[in-house]
Amino acid sequence: MIDLNLLPLKEKETIIFKKSRHYLLFFWKTIFCILVIFLTLLFSFYLHLSIIFKAQTELIKVTKETPEIEEIEKIERDIKEIDDQITKIYTIQKEIVLWSKVIEDLISSIPQEVYLKNLSGHGSEMIISGFAPTREHLINFEQSLKENKGFLDVYLPVFDLLKKTDITFNISLKFKR
Repeated sequence: MIDLNLLPLKEKETIIFKKSRHYLLFFWKTIFCILVIFLTLLFSFYLHLSIIFKAQTELIKVTKETPEIEEIEKIERDIKEIDDQITKIYTIQKEIVLWSKVIEDLISSIPQEVYLKNLSGHGSEMIISGFAPTREHLINFEQSLKENKGFLDVYLPVFDLLKKTDITFNISLKFKR
């Protein structure tokens, strides 16, 4: 089939212009409708969120004003303070030395012939000053301290072993807490 276009050029341009204007108007109307729908959705979300926000604000205000909540918060603060105090007590107790156990271990390690003149301690360290009638008694005492599981790092200076009899000694050691 043959298409003949017998319209004048001006009429052709007018038809093309009207057609493109029609498409352009349709395009802008569609965008406008989508924009209106989007703005309506945004506004409804805004209203919904503002209502929820107001309700939550009032709920918080009401709960803070009730005496039960204030009492619960006071109890929680008291529990926190007590927990802090217990933690401090626990750390202090960890540092406490049970001297009765240390002295008991020491007494069980002392030979009959050896006697002590002075005990001094700081932290988990102790210095024992005493007298031993012979070098063998002092060595036995040192060995007994080393074998005792309650004592660590037993140190007897070599200087104290120079004399054979009537030895005044100083032994340093660490003990388990």
